[in-house]
Amino acid sequence: MNNNNQKKLYFLFNHFKNLINIEFNFQEKFSSKLKDYFTSNKQLGSKDRKLLTELIYNYLRFKISLKNSGFTNPAKIFYIIFNISKKVSDNLDTFTILDDELDEFLNENQISIDKNIKDFYQINENIQIDSFPSLYQTQINKFNPLLFYILNTKPPITIRPISQKQDLSNLKNILISNEIKFEHTLINTIDIFTTKGLINFIPQNKFNYEVQDNGSVLVSKFIAELKPKTILDACAGSGGKSLCISSFDPNIKINMYDKIYSRLKEYHNRNIDSYSNITLLDKLNSNNEYELVLVDAPCSGSGTIRRNPDKKHSITDEKINKFSELQLSILNEYSNYVTKGGILVYVTCSFFDKENIEVINKFLEINPKFQPLAIESNTIDDYSIKISNFANILIPINYDGDVFFIATLRKNH
Repeated sequence: MNNNNQKKLYFLFNHFKNLINIEFNFQEKFSSKLKDYFTSNKQLGSKDRKLLTELIYNYLRFKISLKNSGFTNPAKIFYIIFNISKKVSDNLDTFTILDDELDEFLNENQISIDKNIKDFYQINENIQIDSFPSLYQTQINKFNPLLFYILNTKPPITIRPISQKQDLSNLKNILISNEIKFEHTLINTIDIFTTKGLINFIPQNKFNYEVQDNGSVLVSKFIAELKPKTILDACAGSGGKSLCISSFDPNIKINMYDKIYSRLKEYHNRNIDSYSNITLLDKLNSNNEYELVLVDAPCSGSGTIRRNPDKKHSITDEKINKFSELQLSILNEYSNYVTKGGILVYVTCSFFDKENIEVINKFLEINPKFQPLAIESNTIDDYSIKISNFANILIPINYDGDVFFIATLRKNH
């Protein structure tokens, strides 16, 4: 028994107990709550914060299953989540060292290891499914049962080159030299699976790549392949899709706009000098029309639960209904900027029909100028399920990342 390691284990356990009791709601990201907690507990070093983050996010992934299995004792929950985290962590050395103290931890907390506990931290199929609210279960079953497992796993950090002409050989050599586990994907992104060594990699490569989810890259690649001369990115946020579209085709003239201008502030921290074809707008000119208008609509973000497992516990039918009303309003507004013969592209990072195909169908009912435009693209079809001939949902089975919905419409008159 190592007294220092035993103290460390109990130190983590006590903070874990505090964190699992934090209340949060849909308007608050748990990451913000976590940041506030770390700020108010300055005795936590960077390694402690990393370990606690891994533990608490795995807890959020399986919180419902733990409750349904009758596990309420914080020490028992900590033991189970510790074992789950040990399996999936890239910080294995620390977990292995602390693992030596678990027997003493069990004895002091009077925990006996029975079949139920072992079954749980082996995460069988029933536990995977049971870890999602019924609202999610119904929707996921429509697509592919494999998603229950995938959506409970942490996604990689994905980077793409700032230009598709960029040679990635040097980049890959740097990752290898820093012992960073990665995979070069078929869509010319690099999935990074370990964060160990990443701190050495980032400073020397800060402006050679963009961090962007594979699903977002696929959507951007598809839009570039439509070959519009002009694009309005109407809900641009931090500009990720505009930048990515430009990396595939720098000849497309892109206007970026977001009604909440503060969302664009991150854009200025990116390598914007490499994208001279992009113009940032502080207001829209009602006389301007575009060959393609991209509406990457605000949504529940349910498709991002691999990175944000707290969304499992905060998204409700009522909130989804409110988003669907907002999304229809946004589509109606920005569809006015599509030129005759132009394309309206609707995107969300949600997998709920109410935010996706149902919004599009309602829009078509009240906007006879627009007609469905069939999606005929390997970029989309190879990585998605068809909802209709003009709408697909990208699911992370053939790629590693988030869930995205995409639909395309044409303005005929």
